[in-house]
Amino acid sequence: MIKFCNLKQAVIFLPFVSYFMQQQDRQIEIGRHVSISPHLYSALEASEALGCNAMQIFTSNPRGWKPQRLDAKEAGAFVEKKRSSKIKKVVAHMPYLPNLASPKENIYNMSKEALEGEVRICETLGIDYLVMHLGSHLGSGGNEGRRRVADAVSGIMHLVDNACILMENEAGQKNSVGSSLEELHEIRDMVHDRDKLGFCIDTCHAFAAGYDIRKKEVVDDIMRIGGSSIKVFHLNDAKAGIGSHLDRHENIGFGEIGKSGFSALLGNARARERVFILETPMGSNITPGEEIALVKAMYESAGGRKQQGTLPQ
Repeated sequence: MIKFCNLKQAVIFLPFVSYFMQQQDRQIEIGRHVSISPHLYSALEASEALGCNAMQIFTSNPRGWKPQRLDAKEAGAFVEKKRSSKIKKVVAHMPYLPNLASPKENIYNMSKEALEGEVRICETLGIDYLVMHLGSHLGSGGNEGRRRVADAVSGIMHLVDNACILMENEAGQKNSVGSSLEELHEIRDMVHDRDKLGFCIDTCHAFAAGYDIRKKEVVDDIMRIGGSSIKVFHLNDAKAGIGSHLDRHENIGFGEIGKSGFSALLGNARARERVFILETPMGSNITPGEEIALVKAMYESAGGRKQQGTLPQ
């Protein structure tokens, strides 16, 4: 029990004590990328079965250009089931082909159309976040690539109402745009009506780009620089070493970041308030349900909560 010497001390310190207790008792918002087959609402059911309270989906063909045409009945069923579902945060991911940093006008225009279509789908379905890769400037220069991304995003922000558009950090590949938090901020600062524009930080990408997220001071810097703009973490281990610039995801605890390497992130008070989405391989290392349970245990352990039993090995 906490005791205060006088009323003045209580007034000063009680808000901090309350916040600390909330952090200890906070439940992780966690999900993974799941399929929408055979129906959109199937993703909600699959996520619940894994023990999730969040999820990520592709609303359209991830290898295509055109957003899918939403069937009104299908969309209505998704919205209705989401209302009574345990899944409280839904993240959509843009397809892979669009390149908003491209200097090629036909690709750039198709990319803008794809982004607009995905935004409309998210608004129709009541999806919370839309994550997008920023693409490659293809040798035209980082400044030009960032400007083109900002112009494209500015052009669709009037369509955004309830959703939030999230720019995802890259792994530092040649000609890629958005590998650092400073780059993401530079783009965001160029966008008009940017209240609904934030960041999704992929841990594998950050590690590959040179951010050693195994260290507390690095995570503290990420949260200081990213601040409230960081809404979602893609929680992925990395097959390749730090600074490799290789985008190769691995299951949590089976890669170069390692199980203990995530403790700095999962223990950071500000990071703990964000949504965590796994995009890890579906292989023989660990089942999806086991991996969700593992991250939940890691989150609770990092936050100082008492555990029933021990952290899974």
